[in-house]
Amino acid sequence: MPETYDHANAADTEPTRLDPSTGSHLEALYRAAIGPIRTDYYLPILTRFETYGRPSPSWNWAAFGITLNWMLFRGLWLPAAVYLAALAASVLALAAGMALAQPPLPVSVQWSLWAALLTMALLVPGFFGNAWLYRVYRRRIDQALAGTASLDDACMRLARQSSSRPRLHALALGNLALAALVGIGAWPSDLHVRMWPRVSGDVASLSSPASDAATPSEAAPRAAASAAESSAQAPVTMTEAPASAASAEPGSDAPATAPPTAGPTPTTLADVDLQALGPAARAASEQQAAIAAQSRAARIRTTTAPQAATPAAPAPAAETPSKRPVAQPGPYLINVGLFAQQDNALRAHARLKEAGLPAISESLQMRNGQRTRVRVGPFATQAQADAAAGRIRALGLEAVVIRQ
Repeated sequence: MPETYDHANAADTEPTRLDPSTGSHLEALYRAAIGPIRTDYYLPILTRFETYGRPSPSWNWAAFGITLNWMLFRGLWLPAAVYLAALAASVLALAAGMALAQPPLPVSVQWSLWAALLTMALLVPGFFGNAWLYRVYRRRIDQALAGTASLDDACMRLARQSSSRPRLHALALGNLALAALVGIGAWPSDLHVRMWPRVSGDVASLSSPASDAATPSEAAPRAAASAAESSAQAPVTMTEAPASAASAEPGSDAPATAPPTAGPTPTTLADVDLQALGPAARAASEQQAAIAAQSRAARIRTTTAPQAATPAAPAPAAETPSKRPVAQPGPYLINVGLFAQQDNALRAHARLKEAGLPAISESLQMRNGQRTRVRVGPFATQAQADAAAGRIRALGLEAVVIRQ
């Protein structure tokens, strides 16, 4: 009895030994190691490598096209780690070499080097993927034979480590999640468009009423100019018709009998945006307008009081409307660009304003989405528009002169 017991223990711990002349045993082991997916493709390749005793380069489309996914699906954990480490080291070395190159490499050469690295990263697994697979599976077979007592147990152990459909589904879900994260990160957010108001004039005009009220020195020239025009128009209406006809030239009746009005200005989006910003912005705008009106009224009263004491003084002022031409917008505009990104339009608008050019931006709803058009003008003559176009091109922007 004791001898029989020792015999049984020896049989349990002794590794499974295969007859090399029997090819069906190796075929069964390789079939179990490969798994149920694409067994008919990999089994002839691995048995051929087993016959020769060494692997040889052979092409594998899956290893070429989806290298990392193929390695993870087939369980090539160590080759996948080595491949990623080598790829990361190559990318860092190439980037460092380009950054430290003196003189700097041309852009075309840099793109060529990156393309060469990508090609090598795909070709090497495509040619040597089957060889890596053979070495890993052969090591697993040896471990399974050494750790089991029968061929069936070795095949069951290899089948548990082989590729399976649950692993394929897990990889597919992981790829979808990664693609979703990349898409969310790359998708342009419109939050800055909602929080950054669209402007058609100077950006400084959107400042708060407190800042506008804190700078009365800027509003003083405008109030004085409007007061001077109103005081000049009062004696014109009191003069007799013959005197006005004698002093006015043909074509100047409108400026003498009516206050000079500014010409039509391009349609802007400031009012639309003000309504979109809510009642708080409208209340602030109304408060700002009331403060400006009170300031103008106070300055008009202070300027008209001395003129009322000297009624003979306004006589020369009656000629000022006929001598000073009314500023009318010219028929020439300059198209700078039609921007799909709001940030690009704002940057171009700011650069034009810094250069002292009358920049205008308009928001257009087109078939393929919302666009922002940036223009400069208007200009009275073609020569003025051409000169401004030259200044715009000097800033690195496009400039196309059109007739309004």
